[in-house]
Amino acid sequence: MCAERLQNRRMTHSRRTFFVASAGAALSAQETKPDIFHAISSGNLALMTQLLDADPQLSRSRSADGRTPLHYACATGNLEMVTRIVTRG
Repeated sequence: MCAERLQNRRMTHSRRTFFVASAGAALSAQETKPDIFHAISSGNLALMTQLLDADPQLSRSRSADGRTPLHYACATGNLEMVTRIVTRG
């Protein structure tokens, strides 16, 4: 299989799980205040909701790599998180 095809293949469940686990590990290694991206990556719906209630503009924020909270929620496959971000944003 050529390298170009390997890079452009669809994200399977196992690749998505690896991505989420890697993102969560990288975020948890940093000692900072809780942010929306960490809450979503770790699957913490209560914290995500609390952060959005405090600052609704967080739903439009961007991570260091340019992704929004909605991108993170879709990558985790958590429908409840996606719904809350969309309704609050």
